[in-house]
Amino acid sequence: MVEVMGTAVDKQAVRRQLVVLRLFDALLDNDRDRVMSFFAEDSVFEPVHCDQPLQGAQAIWRRLCADTGRIERELLEVSAVDDVVLAERAERYLKDGRWVERRLRSALRVDGCKIREWRDQQH
Repeated sequence: MVEVMGTAVDKQAVRRQLVVLRLFDALLDNDRDRVMSFFAEDSVFEPVHCDQPLQGAQAIWRRLCADTGRIERELLEVSAVDDVVLAERAERYLKDGRWVERRLRSALRVDGCKIREWRDQQH
């Protein structure tokens, strides 16, 4: 713990949040190599409306880039509890010629600089 402006701050929690912020920055840049660097081959992603969890950096990238050029993401809030980073985001995507917006909550388990699990829920 360190103190910032009179408040105790968990340095590890801050580091885990930075991993997630950097991931979303890479997603906004559509930077394949940077995005994949956040995942190991045993990382798991459970996106909304997907029957089976996706495993491995390559499978996760394929899912995340499926809507490239037709999706906008805005990260609204990020916090950390233990090794899990909670993130809320808004996404806008083009479907059947019209823009659709949805809000998602994500739980990302971060180990060092790798995201081991990512689970999305729509709300």
